Amino acid sequence: MTEEAIAPLPTRQQELEYLDFLEKSISTDPIFTIRPKRYSAGPKRLRWKAMTEMRHEYRKTFFLNFCQNSILLLPLTI
Repeated sequence: MTEEAIAPLPTRQQELEYLDFLEKSISTDPIFTIRPKRYSAGPKRLRWKAMTEMRHEYRKTFFLNFCQNSILLLPLTI
């Protein structure tokens, strides 16, 4: 093996930063979920979490736009 093939080990500072990232990430997870296995440790955890956050944001925006348009178009419907 050559020197370039071996990845360098992380420094203590990088390890601490990663542990802080994990602590913040896990603290924002919901306590009770329909699919608790999706939030368990694994490579798909962050992708699942990001997908659910985007879905909630989309639904919230859709509902707010629906409410605003309903209020604006109320005089036309009457």
